[in-house]
Amino acid sequence: MKRFGLLRFGNVNPFLIEYLQYSLTQEFSKIFNLVEIIEKRIEIPKEAYNKKRNQYKSAFFLTITRISALQLNYNKILGITDVDIYAPDLNFIFGQAEYSELGEDSKAGIISVARLHPEFYGIVGQKDELPVIYLKRTLKEALHEIGHTLGLNHCQNLCVMKFSNCIEDIDEKIENFCNECAEKINIK
Repeated sequence: MKRFGLLRFGNVNPFLIEYLQYSLTQEFSKIFNLVEIIEKRIEIPKEAYNKKRNQYKSAFFLTITRISALQLNYNKILGITDVDIYAPDLNFIFGQAEYSELGEDSKAGIISVARLHPEFYGIVGQKDELPVIYLKRTLKEALHEIGHTLGLNHCQNLCVMKFSNCIEDIDEKIENFCNECAEKINIK
């Protein structure tokens, strides 16, 4: 039985996690028997914080996610956080994943929803309402990082695996894998 887990770092909106669980169950039904929300919530690692940048180093989140996958016996885990993360030599990242060509050794991916919400860009909506665009962006980034753990590289097609350098890039790409990528991971 292949198990996929969703691991929360900090105070990620519970509805967002349930939305991801439902959407990822639909998308990956041919790969994973179960997509579960992991009960235990992980505290934001204090040692990951860079005071000069007011951001968190993504490597800490990725390591904790990988260890959780091994300890809890999941084939893959996606960590989700609401703090802003970065990787060396980059101003910020939306997500990051372990990658191996066949995807067998890759256990972990992470996404940050901090820069996906319209409020990050000064667009304020209804209080306590999750905008549809936020849900779509989050799903796209989740699919993208999971795609890497399954052995996919960045894609040049109109595909969820297309590289996103800014929020507009995320908004432009589709919420699905292109036919080529879907065939590579056997979900078509």
